[in-house]
Amino acid sequence: MKKKFLPVLFAGLLAYCGIFTACKEDKTDNNRQEIKPIATITETAPHYYNGGLHRINVTQSGKNLIENGKTEYQVVYHTAVQPVLTPLTQYLYEASEVTLAVKADNDVSWDASKKWIVVGSEKLFAQAGLTMPTEDLGSTGYYIVSKGDSIFIMAKGNYGIQNGIYTFLEYTIGYDAFSEDTVVYNKSSVVPFLNFDITEKPDYEFILPSNLISIDGAHRMRMNAPSDILVPTDGTYYHNSLKYLPPDTWMKDNPKWYNDENSDGIAEELCYTAHGDTEAYEKMMTAFMERLIYYINQKGCEDATTITITTGDHYSMCECEACMDVYDIYGTHAAAVIHYVNDVSVRLDEYLTQKAQEEGTKKREINLLFFAYHDTTNAPVKREKTTNAEGKIVFGDAITDENGNYIPVDDSVKCRDNVAVYLAPIKAYFNYSFYDEKNTTYADLVKQWSVLSSKLYMWLYNTNFDHYFYAYNSFDVSVETYRYCKNYNAIFMYAQGQWNQTNPTGFTALKEYLNSKALWNVNYSTADIYDRFFKGYFGEAAAPMRQYFDEMQSHLKYLDEVYAMELPGGIYDVVNNSAFYSKVMLEKWLSYVEEAYAAIEPLKATAPEQYALYAKHIKQESLYPRFALIELYSGYYTTMQLDEMKESFLADATELKVGYYEELVSLDSWVTSNW
Repeated sequence: MKKKFLPVLFAGLLAYCGIFTACKEDKTDNNRQEIKPIATITETAPHYYNGGLHRINVTQSGKNLIENGKTEYQVVYHTAVQPVLTPLTQYLYEASEVTLAVKADNDVSWDASKKWIVVGSEKLFAQAGLTMPTEDLGSTGYYIVSKGDSIFIMAKGNYGIQNGIYTFLEYTIGYDAFSEDTVVYNKSSVVPFLNFDITEKPDYEFILPSNLISIDGAHRMRMNAPSDILVPTDGTYYHNSLKYLPPDTWMKDNPKWYNDENSDGIAEELCYTAHGDTEAYEKMMTAFMERLIYYINQKGCEDATTITITTGDHYSMCECEACMDVYDIYGTHAAAVIHYVNDVSVRLDEYLTQKAQEEGTKKREINLLFFAYHDTTNAPVKREKTTNAEGKIVFGDAITDENGNYIPVDDSVKCRDNVAVYLAPIKAYFNYSFYDEKNTTYADLVKQWSVLSSKLYMWLYNTNFDHYFYAYNSFDVSVETYRYCKNYNAIFMYAQGQWNQTNPTGFTALKEYLNSKALWNVNYSTADIYDRFFKGYFGEAAAPMRQYFDEMQSHLKYLDEVYAMELPGGIYDVVNNSAFYSKVMLEKWLSYVEEAYAAIEPLKATAPEQYALYAKHIKQESLYPRFALIELYSGYYTTMQLDEMKESFLADATELKVGYYEELVSLDSWVTSNW
C-alpha cells in the first residue's frame, strides 16, 4: 500500500473504540477487546447454502507474537509470494509499532523451535510434517495452521496467499476493510500467537467490486480486480468479439465473418457460423485463434485464468440463413455462440498442450467465457415448439424431465470443461431476490444454464443506471440471490454498480462491504454485516446514520409495494418523481446528517484525521436527499436559496469526485443542460 493512504487508514483504525480497541494511547494489553470475525448465521436460514468450505478453528495459546514492543518472530517466505507479502508486515507494524524481520526460505530449515510466520514455502511446510487439505482450495482459498512456535499460511497461488494473510490479520489484530479508505485494526503492544487451523475457500472463487475501486482497495477487501482474473483484449474485458476480428481489417475480404455480409464495412457482431460456409469458417477460426493466442501471451497476463469472447452491447445477432437454421433447432442465438466457443476451446487446448510439451512446463488452464445477454440470454434447452400461420417456428416454455431438471437440446450445446457462460440477466428485478416470484423467469435462466455449463459466471446489477443519485434497494435481497446462484454452480460474481463513479451516494459503500463479506460466505448474517459496517464506517456517527439508512430502506420497500407498476424494480426505473419522495421526508433524512456531524464534532480537536474521514462519509450520504430536494422541489425555494443549494451540492460532489448523473452522462453535462 502506498504511504499516502496511511493517514486515512490510521483514521479508520481509530474508528470506534467501543468495537475496535483503537484508543491511540493504549500501549498495553489490559484494555484490549477481542475482535471476532462476522459470525456465520445461526438462525434457520430459508435458503442456506450447504456446500461451502469454511472450516475454522482458532484458539488462544497463551503465547504472543509481539509483546512489550518486541518480537522474536520473523516472516519466512517463498520468493514467488513476495508480491503479496507487504500487508502482513505493514499492518502488524501499524498495529504494534514493531517491525518483523523478513527473509526468503533459501538455505533455511524448519524445526519446532523456530518462531516463524511461514508464507508460501512448500519446503518448510513439508519439513514441519504438514500436508495440504484434501479439498480443492481453488485459486483464492488458503490453509493457515500452527505447528510448534510457527504459523504457516499456504495456498495454491498468490491470491489465496493474499486472502490468507488478511484472514491471519483479522484474527490477530482485528483487521477489517469497510471501504477503500477505511481499514481498521487494534492498536496494542501485544499481538497474540494463536493456534490456527483454518481451511477456507470463498463461496465465490472470484469476486469483483461493484463500484469504482482501485486494485489495492479490492485486495484489501478480499476481492479481485478484473486484471487478476481476465486477460484483456486491446484493453477491454467485455463486449469484445470484434476485438479479435476488427471489421476494418478483415471485413472487406471476409464479409461472411460478420452479421451483415452486405454492409459497407460496418458490422456490430460476428457471424458465428460464417454464413454456413465451411471454408470461410476455417479461415475465420484461424485468424481468430491467432489473435486469441496473442492476447493470452501478453506480458502481465501469466496468472490470468480466463478470457472472454463476448458479444457487443446490442440486439444485433446475425440472422443469415445458416444462423437462423441453428436458431430454429435450439430456440436461441446462444447455440451458435456455444458451438463456436467450444470449437475455439478445442484448438486452444491443442495449442496449450503443445506449448507445455515444448517448454517442459505444466499445461496452462484458460477458461473461455461467452455472454448470455440480450439476444443470447436464453439457454438452448428443450422447449415447447409450435408453428404459426406463416409457418415460422415459435418456441414456448422450457421443458423439464420427471425430476424437474431442464434438458439440453443435444450434447453439442453443453459447454466444454474450459468453457463457461457469463450470464447477465439485465431485465431482472434486483430489488427482489431470485427466490421471489417476480424473478421466476430469471431464476429459471440460472437453472437452465447450470445444466449446460459446469460453472456459472454471474453479471448482476445493483444500481439505477439512469439515476445514480437515488438509492437502489438491492441491500437485503442481494445475499439471498447470491445463495440462489451459488446453488447452481456459480463461482464468479460481478454485481455491477456505479463502475465509473468514486464515492457514490445512497449507501452504495455498504453494498460494497456487504458483497465483500456475503460473497465470501453466503451464509453470513446480513444484520451482522450492517451492524459492523455502520460502527466502523461512521464511528461516533453510527446511530444517526443507521437511523437515516433504516428509514430510507423502509421507504424504498414501501415504494416497491405501493408503486409496483411504476417501479417494478428494474435498473432503469424512473424514480425522480415527487410522488415518491416528500419534501418533509427528505429534510428529515438531512436532519440525521446534521446529527451525525454533531456526533463527530469533538473529534475535530482530538482526532482531526478521524473527523475528516467520517465527515467525508457523512457528506457522501448527504448528496442523495440534497439532490432530490433540488430536482423535485426547486419551486419551494427562492432563487437565492436554490442557487446556494446547487452551489454547495456541486462543490461537495466535485470534492468527493462524484462525476456522473447517470451511467453515461457526466454531472457537469447534465447540470449544464438542466440547471
